[in-house]
Amino acid sequence: MNIWGSKRDLTKQDVNIRLCEASKIIDEAKYIYQESQKGVKVGETSAILLPKHDMILKFANQVLTANNKSTWIETKTRWDKTDYEDLNRHFRVNGIKIQFIGNKFGSSRMLNLIKK
Repeated sequence: MNIWGSKRDLTKQDVNIRLCEASKIIDEAKYIYQESQKGVKVGETSAILLPKHDMILKFANQVLTANNKSTWIETKTRWDKTDYEDLNRHFRVNGIKIQFIGNKFGSSRMLNLIKK
C-alpha cells in the first residue's frame, strides 16, 4: 500500500502532528499535556496517541504526577480488563482535563465538557 500516492480527502481539515522527546519521561508527559491543553482552550480537539496499554497507564500517571495529583492504581472490570472508566473518573476528580477514549470507554461527547 502506498500511502503517499493515495488520493487526499480535501473535505477533512488538516491536522498538525508533532513529535517530542525529553530527557525525562515526566518532563515529556508534562509538555505533551500542556501543549494539548493549548488547543483545547481555543476550541480545538487534541489527541495524544499511545499504541500500547502500558504506555497509556504510564503516561496517565506521569500527567497526574506532573500536576501534583495522586497516581491512579489500575482497577479491573469484572471481565479482568483495565477499567478505563475508573481512570477517566480519576482524571475528573483530580481536575485533569483529559480522558481515555477507546475500547468502549470514554466518549467524544465528553470533549465539550473537558474543554470547559
